[in-house]
Amino acid sequence: MPEVLLIFLEAEGAANWLRLKDGAVIGRGVWSDAGSAPQGVADGLRIMAAVPTEAVILHWVELSSALSPPQAIVGARLAGASLTTQPMSQLHVAVGQDVTSEGRRLACFVDLSQMEAWIARLKEGGLEADIIIPDALLLPVRPGTLVRFDRNGVALVRGEDQVFAIEADVVEMITQGHSVDLISIDSFEAALGSACNRPALNLLQGPYSKRRRWKVDRRWVRRMALMLTAVLILTFAIELTKTIRYSIALDALEAERAQIIGRALELRSPPADPDAVMSEQLRQLGASGRDYDNLLAALFGVLQATPNVELTDLGFTEDGTLRATIAGDSGQGVLWVPNRLQERGLVTNVGPLHQESGRATVRLAVRSQ
Repeated sequence: MPEVLLIFLEAEGAANWLRLKDGAVIGRGVWSDAGSAPQGVADGLRIMAAVPTEAVILHWVELSSALSPPQAIVGARLAGASLTTQPMSQLHVAVGQDVTSEGRRLACFVDLSQMEAWIARLKEGGLEADIIIPDALLLPVRPGTLVRFDRNGVALVRGEDQVFAIEADVVEMITQGHSVDLISIDSFEAALGSACNRPALNLLQGPYSKRRRWKVDRRWVRRMALMLTAVLILTFAIELTKTIRYSIALDALEAERAQIIGRALELRSPPADPDAVMSEQLRQLGASGRDYDNLLAALFGVLQATPNVELTDLGFTEDGTLRATIAGDSGQGVLWVPNRLQERGLVTNVGPLHQESGRATVRLAVRSQ
């Protein structure tokens, strides 16, 4: 159990504080200067503020232990609407974790302005509380008995399913018929260790939940660095593999292009320099200086993207029209070629579809617009 600095916030005036270690009080003092921290403050302490129980409403409500904290708070708001005439929008609600045998959980209702005042007072002394708890919940719980402790004319009372604060001169009227154990200040302080180790309720919930400070874990950082390095290496390997595959695919396309040009020009083998061969063929056909390269590029691009279709004849007319004969396994596949050429903005005239040697054949005339 970490050392605890327990500050008893009063409605006004100075606040007493205790410093506990292993459940025992090892220091005490009075915090009278709101502009500075209490004398017992040190690094590593759990800061716990006990607030007057008479400033809050404590009530047991039926809530399932399976509810998440936000759900439990909403359920407590609905159940507590009849406990006070003050609008629930003006109240802060906190719920304890323990569930009784009857399925009830302790809920606390406190005015928002009062909650803000307690937190502001702590901040004036440079303190950020880890726990804020009504002081009556610091009393021990004894089966079949109400435990009472008097503080400055106020009686704090706690039982198994009761907890409240009331004026000391009328408390006997409220507790009449119950077994009451009035404890001394020594007994009260002796029981603080258990109450601080496992608080019955913490008001710092919902919008007042303490934000945990993120601490750098060197081992975590090292693992993240190794994972990031592995991801970068894997990404580089993937990109390198894709580049190699694209390079191989490009080589294959160039080889296929050379084969198509070789077949179209009725060469014995694919040319080593297809561009030079095509330029020479265009020169011989009188097609140099016109838009033949674009027409050829478009035609060969469509042919490469069309399965089971090949070029069987190629030529140019004097007006620069490309004439080509294509053949394929089906008429649908053959007619797909002129459709794609038209989509590229080329004027394409399609001749009649013929069947030669079991294959569909069509002659095309292609020119730029």
